[in-house]
Amino acid sequence: TDLFREPAEALGFRVVEADRGFEFLASARSRFQNEKRAREIVEKLDVCNAGNGDETITGLGHSDGCRKLLNAAWLRPVFDRLIFINPALDRRAPIPPEVRRVDVWHCPGDLAVTLSKCLLFHAWGDMGSVGYAGTRVNVRNHNAIEVGGKHGFEFPTFRKHSRIFERLDLFAPSILAER
Repeated sequence: TDLFREPAEALGFRVVEADRGFEFLASARSRFQNEKRAREIVEKLDVCNAGNGDETITGLGHSDGCRKLLNAAWLRPVFDRLIFINPALDRRAPIPPEVRRVDVWHCPGDLAVTLSKCLLFHAWGDMGSVGYAGTRVNVRNHNAIEVGGKHGFEFPTFRKHSRIFERLDLFAPSILAER
């Protein structure tokens, strides 16, 4: 998600990173420390004084980072909008009512999130492959292959999980837009 800094700042976003880097999906660290990571996100926003005044906060996450953002949103209503890219979340994950809008960028056939839903004792799921299927009407699904076009964006299943980041020239304006 670090690659979004430049296009986000060009669109006028103030970027506050709460990046923990890659944590292997099946690792105990990722599984047992999501609540801690969520608290760190909220604390980071407090330290940066984000969201005070007229400023709204958009949280952008990828894969398991979406779980951390969602947990942070449940801890305290800090986010106006959430952007999930290939989220490793259950397709019916509950969304806090305070979040005005959620955009889910999914890629049909995303093998990483499809397999993540099979792991025992985890809250992960296949939203990154199938999109959001819950009851909230303010969640918008975006099929990355349809947006990216069949030629130039169709790729093998094992590469679908992070391919959006290879084409930020195409995707960043759409992902960051307030449509």
